[in-house]
Amino acid sequence: MNLKKLTNRDKGIICFLDKSIAVVHWDKCGDDTIPLISRYFTGIRYMSIGAGALEVERVQHAKDIKTVLPYRDSQKGGQHNCYTGLCIVYDPNDYIYKVFQEEAATGGMVYHLHNGIIIITPDDEID
Repeated sequence: MNLKKLTNRDKGIICFLDKSIAVVHWDKCGDDTIPLISRYFTGIRYMSIGAGALEVERVQHAKDIKTVLPYRDSQKGGQHNCYTGLCIVYDPNDYIYKVFQEEAATGGMVYHLHNGIIIITPDDEID
């Protein structure tokens, strides 16, 4: 299984275990592989995370993806319209910032993987 087969999309948002967030293209990912940001932010590398690692524990449709993005600052965790508590490590076109600037909700599919990683594919296409 790979992210493209799982989501039927070429790109989306990955929320990692440390609550960091990346908006990435995953069309080049192989099976059981996720895109990771290199240590020094010099680019994206693809890392195998083990057979079966992309198994889905739960899938839901969120009316507004702002409500499912993980916050690092626990004091801001309840403020779903607050951009400042997020740890965005890669978002080359400022997609997440734009989502928070919109008054309208941005819906999307949310895939909770059994290993704790969250994959989000907004209903609207990401630039």
